[in-house]
Amino acid sequence: MNNLNNLPRKLSIRTSIAFFSHCFILTFGFAQNTAGQSLDVGQLPPTVVKLLQAAQLPELALGVVVTPMGKSAGVPILARQIDVALQPASVIKLLTSAVALDVLGPQYRGRAELLTNASIKNGVLEGPLVLRGGLSPELDLRALEDMLKQLQRLGIQNIKGPIIADRSLQNPARPDIGLPPFDESPESQYNFIPDALSLNMNLMPLSISSNNDAISINVDKRFAGIQIESRLTLVNGPCKDWENHWKVPQSVGNTVVLSGKFPRNCQQDLEL
Repeated sequence: MNNLNNLPRKLSIRTSIAFFSHCFILTFGFAQNTAGQSLDVGQLPPTVVKLLQAAQLPELALGVVVTPMGKSAGVPILARQIDVALQPASVIKLLTSAVALDVLGPQYRGRAELLTNASIKNGVLEGPLVLRGGLSPELDLRALEDMLKQLQRLGIQNIKGPIIADRSLQNPARPDIGLPPFDESPESQYNFIPDALSLNMNLMPLSISSNNDAISINVDKRFAGIQIESRLTLVNGPCKDWENHWKVPQSVGNTVVLSGKFPRNCQQDLEL
């Protein structure tokens, strides 16, 4: 497995983002106006202005930079509000994708490995088993079960030593802990924080069903250590609108607290 510390650090972004065609468009704001003068260049396209007007947003709410590729790269043909600190738009992912392609390479694939140097005696692994994460987005519950079945085929029926989760390849800092949520759906899949070893993308399968009188909650048996505390109340309404009264789940230790309202005679299979 590649070691990130041994990979080249010099970026050649132009090569990595060639698929952006003839121009690289990145919408974001950053503070750089040390002279106190506007750095605006060009005018916003009429279609963009109309969209802002339809959303009842002023032009000052948008920051945008458009710069061509090739010899003129770095000289913007459109620059609006680039001297103002704004919250990044979702297209900031283009920049992080370009860096990932340049540092890791287009052939890089995430993986997870089970490692041990212990001996096997009578079907028992005498020492520790290491689950080493390699940034695999496909390490879900089924993949983990397949890895354990491979151990069984090697003759391992029991593990005597500890099981060690190795996240050393990437264990990012979490400055977001304790801060307000990024948006109104922090429990959604797209808000998950990646690291070297993320099982099932850090999501837990959950089934909520109801009849006229009660709500039933079932957790995947593979998450037996997680407790669910339901504070959900029944309401009349269409099942398809169940999220209208859903509140963001809260966690206290190994307990997940569900609150809000849930429609009668409804069933939803979720991942939280």
